[in-house]
Amino acid sequence: MANEPGTAQLTLQHNGNFFVVDNFPADKFDELKLFAQTLTQPAVVPNMIPQPPPSSSTQIVRCNSS
Repeated sequence: MANEPGTAQLTLQHNGNFFVVDNFPADKFDELKLFAQTLTQPAVVPNMIPQPPPSSSTQIVRCNSS
């Protein structure tokens, strides 16, 4: 099967299945790649364990003025 200009065959593998798409637009490939990357990024989970405040080397000195 001949491809249309600016297109190519795209083969995807997901969960052991293969998907073949004929005449996939070349200009859409980067968009598809970015979309796939967002699906594979781990979710940001907030740290629910209380953390001690950061230690500081700054000392507070009180001066009594007379």
